[in-house]
Amino acid sequence: MLEPLSPSPQVIEIEAEEQAKVEWLHSATDESFAAFDRGEGVSPSSAGEIDTFVNDAIEEGRAPRRTTRA
Repeated sequence: MLEPLSPSPQVIEIEAEEQAKVEWLHSATDESFAAFDRGEGVSPSSAGEIDTFVNDAIEEGRAPRRTTRA
């Protein structure tokens, strides 16, 4: 009978990175829903306000981020 193949170190690393992304997304989702439940958030009243909010978020995403990692 054939032995099952073990994943390569690269595959193990990729899977760990993907798991970390899933855990981060889960945490961010929990935080977002908790903020919504507390009544925090954005309540745009026009299409222009939505456009402004989205454009600001896009620009914020392009800004360099500071990290606390060494």
